[in-house]
Amino acid sequence: MSSEVIAVGSSRDSDTSDSKSRHFHPGHDDPRQYTLLKFYELNSGAVKLLLDSKDDQNMDLPFTPGPKEHEIIHYKTDPQRSVLLMGRSGTGKTTCLVFRMWAQYASYADVSQGPRPRQLFVTKNEVLCREVERSFRNMGLAWLKRGASTIDVREEDKPKFITSAEWLDRLDVELPGDRFFTGVELKQRLDKRKHNDAVTKGIEALLSEENVGDVSDSTSHREEMTFLVFRRLWRKIRSGSGSQIDGTMVWREIKSFIKGSVAALHVDKANEDRKVPSNRFLSLEEYLALPRKQSRMDETQRREIYDLFLSYEKLKREGNYYDEMDLVYNLAGRITLVDHSYLEKKAAAAEEFDLLPIDSLFVDEVQDFTQAELYVLTKLCQDPNNLFLAGDTAQSIAVCVDFRFTDVRQIFYNSFGGIEPKLLQLSHNYRSHAGVLRLAACVVELLYHFFGASLDRLPPDLGLFDGPKPVIMDVGNTHELLLMLQGAKRETSRIEFGAHQVVIVRNEEAKKTLPNEFGIDPDWVMTVQESKGLEFDDVLLYNFFSDSPAEDLWRGASNKN
Repeated sequence: MSSEVIAVGSSRDSDTSDSKSRHFHPGHDDPRQYTLLKFYELNSGAVKLLLDSKDDQNMDLPFTPGPKEHEIIHYKTDPQRSVLLMGRSGTGKTTCLVFRMWAQYASYADVSQGPRPRQLFVTKNEVLCREVERSFRNMGLAWLKRGASTIDVREEDKPKFITSAEWLDRLDVELPGDRFFTGVELKQRLDKRKHNDAVTKGIEALLSEENVGDVSDSTSHREEMTFLVFRRLWRKIRSGSGSQIDGTMVWREIKSFIKGSVAALHVDKANEDRKVPSNRFLSLEEYLALPRKQSRMDETQRREIYDLFLSYEKLKREGNYYDEMDLVYNLAGRITLVDHSYLEKKAAAAEEFDLLPIDSLFVDEVQDFTQAELYVLTKLCQDPNNLFLAGDTAQSIAVCVDFRFTDVRQIFYNSFGGIEPKLLQLSHNYRSHAGVLRLAACVVELLYHFFGASLDRLPPDLGLFDGPKPVIMDVGNTHELLLMLQGAKRETSRIEFGAHQVVIVRNEEAKKTLPNEFGIDPDWVMTVQESKGLEFDDVLLYNFFSDSPAEDLWRGASNKN
């Protein structure tokens, strides 16, 4: 198959004599670059940090946020309320989250006695998680160099930065009650991880105590039913049904509603009743009763989907599979066993990798979490009014997760035991000029047109300076693309969360088809999920549409009137 490459860039009319028509980058004298000028507080800590750093050290200093961001970072209410922060890509949601997390952590220096409040940061993207942790640590370095008071916090009380997969695995080990995973299954999950943090090390130490060794010879463990496995087995699932419903839609209804909604957890039932297999998901009657604002399927479609779901559950059981919703259901039931005395005992005997208790919770890219996952997260936070959730439903890239902020606010009120959270918005884009933002606004309009009930409406992003319209460049071969990459390498621009260049592909399999001549660091060839929340100077989409499981359906966007 021939390589299909789409590169979106900016062009200039070099023949124009009207200087007013030129758009110069305010942070650089190169007219071909459009990156914002950032301001840094040059205090004593920053000066010492710069003087002490080595020439080859990649040192990031915390920059000065704008007035709106400053307001969000220090936002307080009486009584205290959790915050839901909405904003499109590049509006500074992650930056606000990191600054707010640090401001809260720095305030602990004034706590003279007693245990320190414990913070937890969770996101789906492993790369974003490590970048946020790095940014937070740099703030700490600047704090110490400034000569500020040392924050005397035990290692086990320091903020933890983990992915949702790490969080679920750790909870399965830490919560009271029967574990979901066997030791062999847990060891298998850990072996797939790229990052070996304190949480992973803690689980490995526990497995070592339980004498869980090599899993390569084990044949009794279950396999996870991911979306890719589901698609591979889709023909078997629909066999004999005659259904014409797309498998992606069925997976979305299963993950978001039939098994992934708060109602599907049946937390109001006694533990013994929750162990009954038929109580581990919505009944047909409960599924049919969902309002159309949640599931957009009509009654006929829902009945058909539910039959397919029952076939899916049967195949999953016979094939020795589990899915992530089964794990979340197990954890939700065990949360009821966590009481005040249990948390006091955990706090007294805290170890470095323990997650509980949690006093303050920060979640980035919250739109990638199911309602059931958010329920578990919130119930484990000692104060449901001390959460900071940031995201954007127009960037929902987790496979088949249906999420809306308006639904979350209602869930807080009905299920989480907290005050309805405050919804804040960011509208100024700090990543791109207005020329790119106008194109992005057109894409969002298409999302409103085709999937209006699936995302929250926001005003269009406001650019801080103008710029030319992007152009689609038709690259005929790998050699031409290689020349573009080599000519676009930058040495001076500063990126807060990411790197200079990235090649984005559809899936892991597509990475293997990338020509070696590109000379790209494999760490910066990413799927959409891996690149989420990061920023780059140059972004190339490689075989993005030809590798799409939607095949030619995406062409419907070009036919919109």
